[in-house]
Amino acid sequence: MAITFNVQPGYQFSASERVTYSKLNLLGTPGITLEGIVDSSEITDGAVTTQKLASSIDINSKISDHNLALRKLAQGTHGQILYYDANGDLATLSPGTNGYFLSTSGVGADPVWKSTVTGSGVVSYSSLTTNGLADQYLTTNTSGDVEWIAKPQTNSADVFTTPDAETVRGVGSHVQSIGYTPEQIRVTLVCETTDSSTGYVAGDELEIGHNFWSQTGENRNAVIVVFDDASQSLRIQYEYGAVSTVSDLRIQHKTSGNTVNVNATILSHFAFKIRTWNTGAGSSASNNAGPLTSEPGYYFTETSGTLYDILSSTKQVSFSHGFGVVPRMVRVVVVCSTGDSLGFGYNSGDEIEGSDLRYFAGNERMWGPAFQTRCTSSGISLRFENSIAPTGAYGDYGDHLIMMNTAGQQHFFSTYSGSNTRYKLKVYAWK
Repeated sequence: MAITFNVQPGYQFSASERVTYSKLNLLGTPGITLEGIVDSSEITDGAVTTQKLASSIDINSKISDHNLALRKLAQGTHGQILYYDANGDLATLSPGTNGYFLSTSGVGADPVWKSTVTGSGVVSYSSLTTNGLADQYLTTNTSGDVEWIAKPQTNSADVFTTPDAETVRGVGSHVQSIGYTPEQIRVTLVCETTDSSTGYVAGDELEIGHNFWSQTGENRNAVIVVFDDASQSLRIQYEYGAVSTVSDLRIQHKTSGNTVNVNATILSHFAFKIRTWNTGAGSSASNNAGPLTSEPGYYFTETSGTLYDILSSTKQVSFSHGFGVVPRMVRVVVVCSTGDSLGFGYNSGDEIEGSDLRYFAGNERMWGPAFQTRCTSSGISLRFENSIAPTGAYGDYGDHLIMMNTAGQQHFFSTYSGSNTRYKLKVYAWK
C-alpha cells in the first residue's frame, strides 16, 4: 500500500491555560508518523543512482545463482581466454600464435601458449582411433608421412614334397596341383634320409642350380620348374639328358665343397620340396608402395618389347619400383605371351623361372647364367651377357641364349621360327 502521514501538534493547550513563549515554540515541531511501504512501482525507472548504493553492498546475496549474463562482464578481445590470476581475480590470456597449443603450468601458475606439445612419447594403443575402417595399420609412406593403410595379408606357404628324386627322374617329371596362381614359388632339393656320400642329413635343403646341377657336357641347371597357368599346377622336370643318365648329375658336398657324382642311391635319399604362397605373402595390393596392378604381389608391367627385341638391342631392361628402399626379394620370370605349341611348347600365361635361361659361349663350349639382376632403392635392372646373339645356330660357335622346352631339352632360343617373338620378361618384387 502507499505511504500515509499522521501529523500531530507539537503541543496542545488546555482551557484557560496561560500562554508562554516556550509553549508557543513547541507548536513549531509537530509529530509526523509514516505508515505503509514503498514498492518498485512507487520508484521511477532510473531514479536510483550509483551514489545512492553503499560501497559495501552484498550484491551476490541479491542475485539468484546462474542469473548473471556473460554480456554483463567487461568486453574483451576475440580469442581471449579467462582464467584466475595469483590474486584469485579473473584475468585474460591474449590469443596465441596460429598453430600454438594451450598448456597448463600446474597449480599456482598461469596457463601459457606453446609451439610444441611435450610428453613421454608413449601413447596407449587404446587412445588411437583408425580412419573409420577395420583392419588398418599405422605406417609411414615413402615421404615419411604417417598414414593408415589396409592390413597386409600374411599367408603362410603351402608346402608340397614330391616322391624321392630318383622316382621323379624315372617317370621324367612331377606335376603338383596348386589350385591358385602363386605369388611366390620356391623349389629346393631336401634330404629325407641321411646321405653319407654328400654329408647331408635328414631335413637339410639344397638350392637347385647352385648345389645341384647337370653336367651333360656343360654345367647347367639339373631341373626346370614351370607353372602352368591353365591348370594352376607346377611341373618339376629334369634336364633332358639327366633323365636317362643319372651320372651326369652333380651335388656339392655339404662340408668339403667337393663335387659328388650322383647315382641312383644318392638320388633316392632326396626329394623336391615345393613352397608356394598365395596372394599377400609379405605384401598387399592395398599398400601405397609402387605401381601395383591386379597381379598378386608387387608386379611390374611386362617388358614392352619381347625377349628377342632386348637381346637384339640394349641387352638390358629396367623397372622402376617406387619403393624407396632396395627390395628384399626379387623374382624374374619369362612369360609366354602367345601360345608356342610349335616351338618350346609353352602356352599363353605360362611362366618359366629366369634361372632356366642359360647362355652358350660357343668358342669355349661353356654355359653360364644368361643375365644378372641388380636392385637399387629406385629400380631393378636386368643385364644380359653382352655377347649373347639373338640369332644363329649351334654350328656357328657363337654365343647364344639357351632355353629348355617343355620336354626338358635345351634349345637355342632362335631355333624355332616365331618363338622368339612370343616371350617377354616379367618381375615380381617384395618390399
